[in-house]
Amino acid sequence: MADESATTDSETSPQLSLTIKVIFILASSVTILVSVIGNSLVIYIVFKNQTKRTSTNCLIVSLAISDVLITMIQAPLLILYLCIGDEANGCYLGNVSDISRRMLAFGVSILLYSSIFNMVTIAIDRFLAVIRPLTYKVSSKWLVKVGIPLVWLSSCLLSLEGVLTLQDGNAESSSGRSRFALFSSLVFLVISLIALIVLYSVICYRLWRRSIPGEVSSNQQALATRTARKVTILMIFIVAVFFLSWAPIFMSMLAEVIEINFAYESIMREYPFLTAISFWLVVNNSACNSCLYFLFIESFRQGLKLLCSNCRPPRLRLRRFRWKYETGERIRNRQAVNVLNPEERAVELRTFCNTHITQVTPLQ
Repeated sequence: MADESATTDSETSPQLSLTIKVIFILASSVTILVSVIGNSLVIYIVFKNQTKRTSTNCLIVSLAISDVLITMIQAPLLILYLCIGDEANGCYLGNVSDISRRMLAFGVSILLYSSIFNMVTIAIDRFLAVIRPLTYKVSSKWLVKVGIPLVWLSSCLLSLEGVLTLQDGNAESSSGRSRFALFSSLVFLVISLIALIVLYSVICYRLWRRSIPGEVSSNQQALATRTARKVTILMIFIVAVFFLSWAPIFMSMLAEVIEINFAYESIMREYPFLTAISFWLVVNNSACNSCLYFLFIESFRQGLKLLCSNCRPPRLRLRRFRWKYETGERIRNRQAVNVLNPEERAVELRTFCNTHITQVTPLQ
């Protein structure tokens, strides 16, 4: 009887139209590419350049790793839902093997916790940089050494408690401990969001109220104001994008805590568009974070420009090199040009064309 009712519900529940599915698949494909490429570039730029391995960038790398993993877990679920419809929702709700269901719940829970805890750690790092700039260099090192392992360890412990108390996926079989674990998880997430809002509010206030000591020009003060505005906009975007992206997950957890999860699931089944949006928003958050880094952080933009310049075709670089060395005035201004042929006091520069040799007059 249960199988017949489930079959009847799956047949009567509305499905997405083909046009909506194609739009979501295209949007999801773009989001997946942006997330994987963007976060991979963030990780590569930080580890490739020694000067960019600051405490803030190391914390951003930890967040980028969790974003890549979120994309790799949530993207297949989204594509599965778009392809087979309500049966994918059943996979997410527990109509698969117990081990697979627990692994999926454990992975999603770890990434949810690690994302928000990494963001709180970044907010603490920025708070120390603004409030205590003199001791920031020492405190930031300890924050990276202690903060990153603590973030992932606490995420695993909180996720493990929820997975161990996971039942058959039905609210009727959920024990009191599982509801308590869910409630404690929701409390941790709410406290983290409040901490983000408070820390970034204090940071924004101090940046806007900051004045450069001593006599400064109007240009310097304008530069400080622009920097404060950029930091403020970046912080607002990061918190807003994270909250909007994970809002469906928060709502489902809240619905299960107050025991109205049947109503929530019935709404999601009645409107499959909301389920697709929920999956896409979670993946989209990972893509938006990498875009925000390159949009607002100058060091990441410089690293991206350097990486793109190294990837230029050889012909373009040779032409610029040839034009540079065929200009006699530029050659005289080079400090190392006298070392090439100091005895004859002349320099012969052979260009990349074997038939053309440029003679330069002796240096005076």
